[in-house]
Amino acid sequence: MHTLVLLSALLSAPSAYAVDDHDEAALFGGESGSAGEAPAPTGPVPADAAPPGEHDEASLFGDPAAATTPPPVSTVAPSAPAAANGAAAGRGPLQSAILERSESALALGGQLFLRMNGAFREETAFADGAVSAPSLLDTFADVRPSDRVRGYAQLRFAFDPTVVAGETSPLGFVVRPFDLQLAQAWTKFDLGQVAYVTLGRQRIRWGPARFWNPTDFINKEIRNSVDFFDQRVGVDMVKVHFPFEQLGWNLYLIGTFGGLDVASDSGLAARVEVVVGEAELALSSFLKRDAPLRFGADVSAGIGIVDVKGEAVLSRGLGRRLFSGDLDFEGGSFPRELDVEDEWWFQGVVGAEASFKYTDTDTFSLGAEYFYNQGGYDSAALYPFLFLNDAFAPLYTGQHYVAVYAFAAGPFEWDELNLTASTIANLSDQSVLSRFDAQLVLLQYLTLNVFVAGHWGRVGEFKLGLALPPIPSVPQLANGFVLKNELVDIGGAARISF
Repeated sequence: MHTLVLLSALLSAPSAYAVDDHDEAALFGGESGSAGEAPAPTGPVPADAAPPGEHDEASLFGDPAAATTPPPVSTVAPSAPAAANGAAAGRGPLQSAILERSESALALGGQLFLRMNGAFREETAFADGAVSAPSLLDTFADVRPSDRVRGYAQLRFAFDPTVVAGETSPLGFVVRPFDLQLAQAWTKFDLGQVAYVTLGRQRIRWGPARFWNPTDFINKEIRNSVDFFDQRVGVDMVKVHFPFEQLGWNLYLIGTFGGLDVASDSGLAARVEVVVGEAELALSSFLKRDAPLRFGADVSAGIGIVDVKGEAVLSRGLGRRLFSGDLDFEGGSFPRELDVEDEWWFQGVVGAEASFKYTDTDTFSLGAEYFYNQGGYDSAALYPFLFLNDAFAPLYTGQHYVAVYAFAAGPFEWDELNLTASTIANLSDQSVLSRFDAQLVLLQYLTLNVFVAGHWGRVGEFKLGLALPPIPSVPQLANGFVLKNELVDIGGAARISF
């Protein structure tokens, strides 16, 4: 049997499921559009912009204009008063001009995200509920020496004050209270204002769907679409963007180089976005040695008050391990790993969202999505084995999923309040998660979030529980292991941008 690994999130933190429905740019003052590039053409939204209804984190995480976008760099000499002030400080006119240019070309900022979660399980006293505080501090530097050159770097400090240094999980795995990551580090420039090059570690997301994005195959990590926001770090790559303004089309050519030892380990991707009538269509592909060959298509269109969206992917190989067979720990019967590398697999998601006015200025939205995952499991029977072999992929483990949601922004006189209710169900194992979120913006810069979530239906992905018998060959499981079924999660968060 493969090396046994249990996801530490099951043992030390509440469920990560949270509704991803707020516009970061709206919260923190960001705008869409990319500095140094041509004006956004009418037509498909560029692939590196957030789709409608999802996060636009450009203001905090680079790519489109940052929340604290520096003013245009001046190329003229300083005015007489400025020169006089420079002379008074012991600087000549040239030194003062250089200093002013540096100050206007550099922006510093970030986000502090503090949260506290509680997870409560069946047959467990309230006082024994698991508590965690997975918090983040993001800082960035955004330098724009001219309107055609830009550099960006983002550091992420992840910390949880409830974790003690050197502490281990119930299975003996070390839990770290602090982590430091280079989330982004890239430079952007144009080639004759025809092509726009971004080089380095950069954020990218493909696909218009809300909960499932099978076409987002450039990222190594699967997006946790039900968390507060996308916490993935960027991808190491070279991206060349060719916008065709008159047609409203976009072409992207990408080369990935993260973790490679030789040039042949790099990956190649392409994506084209076009307008077909009232619809926006994108075709994409990704080729890399020792990785699945993938072809994807996604579409979004407005039909009256309804926005329709869909994604489909055909891949040769899965890019993850797939098991089949019976599981009996006591009898020593375990599933076998299937050879899936030479087979073709399909994933597809369809969804719709409609908005309705209930006052002259207020609207609420209703939406739904269905996801089919050919390489998923049709029941929860093998989940314990998947957890122990690090083969469990949240939101992509079952074969059939459905989600419904409702969202109201600024209801009635509460302009700073957002309310969301959502339910996600794994139809294959019949487990369900329902959640209610409230978000309130205070004093312009402070955002407060509270939520409550319930796990119901059968034991499965959205109502997790484990009961493992003693396994003498595995020291951490010599006495067995029991994790009661999930029941209720509650939590709160405070965010401030600077």
